[in-house]
Amino acid sequence: MELSALVTVLVGFVTLGATLGGMILTTSRRSEGRLTHRIDGLEHRIDAVGTALTNRIDAVETKLTKRIDQVESQLGKRIDAVDAKLTKRIDQVETKLGDRIDQVETQLGKRIDQVESQLGKRIDAVDAKLSKRIDRAENRFGARFDRVDDRLFALATHTGPLDFSHPEQLGPEPRSA
Repeated sequence: MELSALVTVLVGFVTLGATLGGMILTTSRRSEGRLTHRIDGLEHRIDAVGTALTNRIDAVETKLTKRIDQVESQLGKRIDAVDAKLTKRIDQVETKLGDRIDQVETQLGKRIDQVESQLGKRIDAVDAKLSKRIDRAENRFGARFDRVDDRLFALATHTGPLDFSHPEQLGPEPRSA
């Protein structure tokens, strides 16, 4: 082969290499562009999914917060209502118990006054009886002492000094009351 043919082949190879290199470069650039475009598309989709999830989470959180606030409000109202009912009932019970205690105190006061009055009357009656008995006893003993005094005086004037060693000389034994 001749040199010119070789040069032509060589030039053909160089041209082919340049063409292939250009094609590879173009293909590489196209692939890179497509990959970049696909990666950009994926990044946008990931960002969109992240934004959508964030928005959904925020919406759910807002709904749950609102619902929790409603439940707290309802529970607060119910608790206040129950508290009001219990307070009212406690006040009613306290009032009834206070009234009942007042009634019992009044009844006991009346009963105590009655018992005191009855005991006072009984004490007065016993005191009157005892006073009568004491007066009778004093009268009897006074009368006996007077008789004993009279006998002692009579004995002393007739016989001389009294000898108490013989009590029968003083007169008969007094009767028991």
